[in-house]
Amino acid sequence: MTVYVMPVENDRREMWEHLFGVIQLPVRSRQPRMLVQPARDACERLCYELDSHRLHPFAVARFAHYISTRTGLMYADALTLVDGWPIDANGLIVKETAVSNEERPFPFFSLWKNRTSPIMRCA
Repeated sequence: MTVYVMPVENDRREMWEHLFGVIQLPVRSRQPRMLVQPARDACERLCYELDSHRLHPFAVARFAHYISTRTGLMYADALTLVDGWPIDANGLIVKETAVSNEERPFPFFSLWKNRTSPIMRCA
């Protein structure tokens, strides 16, 4: 089972679609925890932890770039923070999906690697 969260607000949904290419994000557990969000104030908030291993690598890279520009960190440092990044639990809907039913973000990339090149067809 994979657990996803989806935003209720349209603004947040549009931002996720722009950053990640999807409107639902994989999280580590169904229950949120009290965490400190690095991009916000130093207060603890009820948050879900992003499971970046279930995201497309391009989505992870784009989010790391977003973190680095927003916080002033180097890109490499921001990339290490992506997995487990706190997602504010306010205004989110939790959804569980069987692993076989998962859809890949950016589906055209998964089709691209299955194509045979002209060189391979001639051999």
